[in-house]
Amino acid sequence: MNYTNAMNTLQVPEWLPSFLTPFVTFSYPTERPAEPDSFSTSSYYGVGVLDACLIVTCIAAMAILRDFVRLGICEPFARWYLTRRLRLTKAKQNAAANGEAKSNGKANGNGCAVQADGFFITKQEARQLRHSVIRFSEQGWPAVYYTLQWAYGVYVNYNLPHALLNPIGVWINYPHIPLSGPFKFYYLTQCAFYLHQILCLNAEAHRKDHWQMMTHHIITVTLMIGSYFYNYTRVGCLVMMLMDLPDVFLPIAKMLRYLSFRTLCDLTFVCFMVSWAMTRHFLFLFVLKSAYWDAPQIIPRVWDPATGHFMTKGVWIAFTSMLVALEVIQLMWFFTILRVAYRVVSGQGAEDTRSDSEEGFSEDEGEKKDRYALDAVGVVDGEQTPKMMASFMSYFSGRRDPKQSSRDAIVTLRQQLQMIDKKQEHLNKQRDEQTNIARKNATTNRQLAATALKQRKQIDNDIEKLHSMRFQLEMQVSTLESASFNAETMAAMKKAASAMKDIHGKLDITKVDTTVADIQEQMQLANEISEAISTSTYTGVDIDEDELKRELDEMEDEQLNERLREAEHVPIHHPATQAKVAEEEDEEEQLKELQRALAM
Repeated sequence: MNYTNAMNTLQVPEWLPSFLTPFVTFSYPTERPAEPDSFSTSSYYGVGVLDACLIVTCIAAMAILRDFVRLGICEPFARWYLTRRLRLTKAKQNAAANGEAKSNGKANGNGCAVQADGFFITKQEARQLRHSVIRFSEQGWPAVYYTLQWAYGVYVNYNLPHALLNPIGVWINYPHIPLSGPFKFYYLTQCAFYLHQILCLNAEAHRKDHWQMMTHHIITVTLMIGSYFYNYTRVGCLVMMLMDLPDVFLPIAKMLRYLSFRTLCDLTFVCFMVSWAMTRHFLFLFVLKSAYWDAPQIIPRVWDPATGHFMTKGVWIAFTSMLVALEVIQLMWFFTILRVAYRVVSGQGAEDTRSDSEEGFSEDEGEKKDRYALDAVGVVDGEQTPKMMASFMSYFSGRRDPKQSSRDAIVTLRQQLQMIDKKQEHLNKQRDEQTNIARKNATTNRQLAATALKQRKQIDNDIEKLHSMRFQLEMQVSTLESASFNAETMAAMKKAASAMKDIHGKLDITKVDTTVADIQEQMQLANEISEAISTSTYTGVDIDEDELKRELDEMEDEQLNERLREAEHVPIHHPATQAKVAEEEDEEEQLKELQRALAM
């Protein structure tokens, strides 16, 4: 195939190499139809494999824009705003801790100012701040893209001759080629975005719904590419617009959550749920009905690639099946949302099943307690959907999640303990100052020294009160943590009991006894079979064992007698002691002969 004619060389500068032309312009330019039913003043283009080049360019551009929005805009803004909010919170806590300084004379001045200007951040607060900044910046690109692309999709669909509640127009005048420039741009950028999402899903840490998301994106990309090359682009354009609307609200709700705009977050999440139900489970059903019923009646079953007509029973079944599969995945996700809503309304609490905890961090016991407490305000790892659900559902149900209530109380108590620590530190400094004043003036100005001692006594009394308050608050924190732990333990035991009921649902003692009896019977049968197999199967003449033994004894006697007859003499046994005595006598005789020879 000659791709030179398919390139749009008229819309690129002369200095640009020809092989880069399909990467920066629409390919397959063609004449505008005589009577177009949409975008009558736009340029028109055909479809082909060169369009993949422009998709590659769009993926690269989206990767750059994603990092720019994340690192250049959202992350600096979130860091500035959250740091500023933390500074103001610290200043308010310090001011509250030093609230009684006016009654203690001139010692009030510098303590509050130093604490307000030179505030410190704990390790847990730094981790919380960094987590919120990262999560906020991650949601920036989806919020920007879906908002702009959904608005552009509304514009494209507005200029097409079909309606939401009666989308029969997406099949009329099939095949819909060539494509207008705005329409083609919308289709190719949408395809590039979901391909980019697939790359991001595999590059980032996997979550529990990774394969659901991957399946959704693969089906979506397959439908886009198939509908693009088979010229079913108008129904694809309508489906993409419907799917994009809920995705506008969810990242915005998460961003508001990370910035602690609770009310706005809850309202945005309500919009997300309503738009999800309306677009993906109401309006999308009209598209499914039209694809199943209207498409085969309006479009003739003809396979003619020359005219761009691709309609067979197999193609119709494949496209309809993928649309149904897409709806099934959407129903699974919506069921999860409704299940969380039910748990919140029924008072069972909401738990996030899409945890994406960060690796590389270790927490000591104090940090774990802080993490446990801070989980109530949505600053620990994991998605915020269940917590947002718990918040806004309380508006309708009038009930609060007991787990969240206990954690809120723990957070409040720990904050009060921090204020008491700062107050005690401030009082200790005042006590030391009054002590120094009394010592310096003990001999020169006894009245001033007495006044300083009186103020020190008052400060000691305030410190004792703080000790009592701290003890009471620590007792309450310990009691709440124990109660929360007991409640979670009880919930886990209930789940275990429910699981055991499911396991033992079809079992009873009668069935068990019957099964054991059957096993014993089969084991007894197996033993009998083994014994039967090992028993000799010889069925000849009966043999007398005693007679066989007598015959063997006679044969043994005959062999012994025969061996004795063949021997020349009877062997004589010489005991070992006689040989030894003879040998000693012989040695003694030789010694005497040697002595006689020496004497001569």
